[in-house]
Amino acid sequence: MVGSDKLTWQQVAWVLGVVGLYLFAFATFYGVGAGNAALAAMLLALFLQGRWIWGLIGRDPLFWLSVVFLLLLAWRTQVALATFPEQAEHIELAARRWARFGFLPLLLVALWIALSGARALSLLALVLLGFLAKVAVEFEPDVLPRLWEGRARAAYINSAVAFGLWSAIGLLGVLLAAPQWIGQPRWHRLWRGTLWLVAVIVLALLLLASQTRGAWLAFTFGFGACGLILLFCRRDYWRQTLIVALIPCLALALVAWVGSDIFEKRWAQANQELAELLDQAQAPRPESSIGARWAMARLGWHHSWERPWLGWGPGVSKALLEQEELFDEAGYRDFHNGFLEIVLAFGVIGGLLCLAMVGLLVRGGLLLYRRGDVPLNVVVLLAGVFLLLTAGSLNGHVFFNTQGLFLFAVCGGIAYSGLLRNRLEHLDKRPDYRLPSLGSKTVP
Repeated sequence: MVGSDKLTWQQVAWVLGVVGLYLFAFATFYGVGAGNAALAAMLLALFLQGRWIWGLIGRDPLFWLSVVFLLLLAWRTQVALATFPEQAEHIELAARRWARFGFLPLLLVALWIALSGARALSLLALVLLGFLAKVAVEFEPDVLPRLWEGRARAAYINSAVAFGLWSAIGLLGVLLAAPQWIGQPRWHRLWRGTLWLVAVIVLALLLLASQTRGAWLAFTFGFGACGLILLFCRRDYWRQTLIVALIPCLALALVAWVGSDIFEKRWAQANQELAELLDQAQAPRPESSIGARWAMARLGWHHSWERPWLGWGPGVSKALLEQEELFDEAGYRDFHNGFLEIVLAFGVIGGLLCLAMVGLLVRGGLLLYRRGDVPLNVVVLLAGVFLLLTAGSLNGHVFFNTQGLFLFAVCGGIAYSGLLRNRLEHLDKRPDYRLPSLGSKTVP
């Protein structure tokens, strides 16, 4: 209420939701418990907003897309339980994970970004801080010599493969956010530029220490693609920041030179595995990791054709792999390919629902840029994050891991908030949350 000296319960709820939003961004990598608590706080605060917010949600296409997806999930879960009753525990666990992916956490984050007017780069900076804080907490100095010599792989968050992907995403984000990080005012550029360069070197070293070839390739492709997009859309963009672009390239070249032995070792191993795969293409059991993934992909796509429209249901990958002599003793729980898992679980219908969600995110991101809410490089940064998450899904199920789900919710929420902000501006019954103790600016 404008002009009142007391906070109303709706304003208190608004503060709770905003605090939950920023806590969720920091907890993306730092802690699952804190992230879940932040989601609960945002959800509670949303319930306390009043009927007007539910009218907005009830007309939201992403909400109804989520409802359809969850109904499909419930149906196919029962089908999977009836087909493989001996795998009931694994199927129920997979169903719970798919329910978290079902777009609702992303919608919740997007709503609070739109309500609070939170800056995209502030949220992404908190994600990066949480990631670095988690690495610092789990880092063991005794392991440093083995990491330096390439005898151990950095795996501070999840597996080494996932940690390499998170490091690649962090490095890409820091590089693309350089104009805002270093930017103005002039007297701050020196220390901010130094801090930025330190972050580039640290993240590049973490990416190197993961020894994850897929993450190296994904970063190279993603950085190149984002650079081309920027150059195509704004030809004068990088001319003004040529020196800024050259500095990280020199830093990355230094890191590559320092880790040349690790690079040489991992690529030699990859070449050997590819040669073995070509020699053993018709062999009964490829022994290398690349060969095993190739064999699993062929098997997975074969099973997907057996139930192409609606799939087998969640969590059936383990049962399907155990039916094959090639993998019955290998202990694999999924096909190590996120796209294949979607098609196997929900068929073409589930795939189309996911594509519809991606279309809404793309539309929201473009609207953010056209409205002038975010600069071009931030939109390209979000696109780069989704590109690397997509690349990571080719080598595993990124969204079955909580960190991947939370990161997707933050970045997807930023993109989708463009559509929600547009609707909020045309909402007649929206209350004014001008907080007497926190400033006089109305929530944008």
